[in-house]
Amino acid sequence: MAKRFDTEDSHKMLYYILEHPRFSQSKMADDLGWDQGEKTNTFVGWLEDLKYIKKTFETGRGKPRYEVPSRAALLNFYSRHRSMNDEKIETYDIGHDYESVRKYLSDNGAIICLTTALLFYDDYFRDPSIHVYVENPKLLDIIPKQSKGDVKVHLYEYRYADITRKINETRITSPTRTIMDFYCNNMAYVAEQLIPKAWNV
Repeated sequence: MAKRFDTEDSHKMLYYILEHPRFSQSKMADDLGWDQGEKTNTFVGWLEDLKYIKKTFETGRGKPRYEVPSRAALLNFYSRHRSMNDEKIETYDIGHDYESVRKYLSDNGAIICLTTALLFYDDYFRDPSIHVYVENPKLLDIIPKQSKGDVKVHLYEYRYADITRKINETRITSPTRTIMDFYCNNMAYVAEQLIPKAWNV
């Protein structure tokens, strides 16, 4: 297991650690359906060496546990290794009504992300553009055929599949994934508003 973020396994571990800032390797491996071993040891050890995770011991128990001193610091480090711009496929201007375009995209397999997903969790930040992950490749065939319109649609590769939510028949990124994406899109200031709701801090 390489010391990196750009694999499905490392994404799953980072996601888990962000949602469980106090954890044990054995519980993380069990929850992810893995055998504890080099995969978790190398990744956790890497972040521990860099001080983004610290080892602790519970009284009366010999096995180490870990905690994240600052999720913001960990996310900032993560954002140095991943950029939403690198995952952007294309931008199109289609349709004339925001809600109709969003529904059209959702009906055709898009996963709503970034500021468009944020609208399902809070309404403090408004963006006239629509941001979606492309899970179903047919989107790449049908969108270019749409007539030019007024709603800007940004398409992104869905490289790291994880938990999504369905609200009003619309698939959206989870709060944790939305926060991760904001940090990787130079929008940590927006993520900071969602964090208290998402992680009860």
